[in-house]
Amino acid sequence: KQWYQRRVREGKMSEAAFLNNWLVIMINVGDLLTGFYLTAIAVFDTLYGREYCRLQLDWLTSTHCVVLGTISTLSVFISLLSMTFLSLLRVTGIQNNFAAQRDKSTKTSCKLFTILGITLTISVLISFLPLFRPLEDFFINGVKYEESNRLFLGCPDKDTHMEIIEKYYGKMVTSTKLTWAQIRKLVDSMFSNDYGGIKRKSLTFYGNSGVCVFKFFVNTSDPQRNFVIFVLAFILICFITISVSYAVIAYTSREIAKSLKDARANTNSKYNARLQKVTQSIIFTDFVCWVPFLITSILHLLEVVDATAWYPTFTIIFMPINSVINPLLYGGNREQSCFGRAMRFLRLRKCLEALRKVTKSCSAGEESKADLELPEITKNNKRDATIPAP
Repeated sequence: KQWYQRRVREGKMSEAAFLNNWLVIMINVGDLLTGFYLTAIAVFDTLYGREYCRLQLDWLTSTHCVVLGTISTLSVFISLLSMTFLSLLRVTGIQNNFAAQRDKSTKTSCKLFTILGITLTISVLISFLPLFRPLEDFFINGVKYEESNRLFLGCPDKDTHMEIIEKYYGKMVTSTKLTWAQIRKLVDSMFSNDYGGIKRKSLTFYGNSGVCVFKFFVNTSDPQRNFVIFVLAFILICFITISVSYAVIAYTSREIAKSLKDARANTNSKYNARLQKVTQSIIFTDFVCWVPFLITSILHLLEVVDATAWYPTFTIIFMPINSVINPLLYGGNREQSCFGRAMRFLRLRKCLEALRKVTKSCSAGEESKADLELPEITKNNKRDATIPAP
């Protein structure tokens, strides 16, 4: 905090730049987690090799699969929410002339902690909510028992458990399905406890596919359908927010470039075209990454297609697109020059408008007094007009 306050007092970092840099760091953290997830999947694929078909249920119910699924979901939403907040920060800055408030360091810190808190809280909740024990009736899809068991084969779900339990105990009078806790007690009573009872592993929310990813594809009979639909709607809202924000930034920059009739019109047009390319790239990569997921999820929910076998394709090809492209879009001189140029357009237009007002209100003999009323274009102003490189 002291370092930041000193930087602000010295005029070396604006509020927008400080928040911008931290959001880009969060995007990088999400992309790093995605890289770790993909690397781990590749390592386990090599270790299991041809034995995967025989050990499939062991892998799907393993702790490794749960951990990788949690990391994958955490990385996706950290990156997505950070990109959403960054787009809102930039479009707000464009609309407000990026008037950075250097003297409000405490307020800036509060903004940062609020943004990071919201990002991490939502990401952690979505990632770990399927693992909460009180919610196991919504997120556990089956149970795998030890191989010595000959009664519960494979990974039976609740309905299969109910059928076997009813045949074992006789007709059970109940108006609702049994909970997993009740099923565990009834199953334990069916086996001897002399050797520690029967061992089991749960098929969790992340064990729906061999790549251990968020269960995007659900149908009407899945108990997790409401949770998944809510998450997909949330992703759609973030995608729309990012797209609209950068479209507004590109439109505003283009309109400002048209209004500037100075000798640098050709240069302004060049940077405006570059800004258009950057914003189009951001929107396009988000579209390629998320829209196929959303469309396929809807079609699977409506039972138009069965996309269960498509998880590896979407996980290995579509989901990492943002993580691969983000370092090119949110870092480097091109992005800095594009958004920095957009701000210089705003500053230049502001100065030109002030110049016209002063010229009209001042007489020829009061030029010196009029000059005092002009906004001073100092190095600090030039620095404020440029968004620092993430």
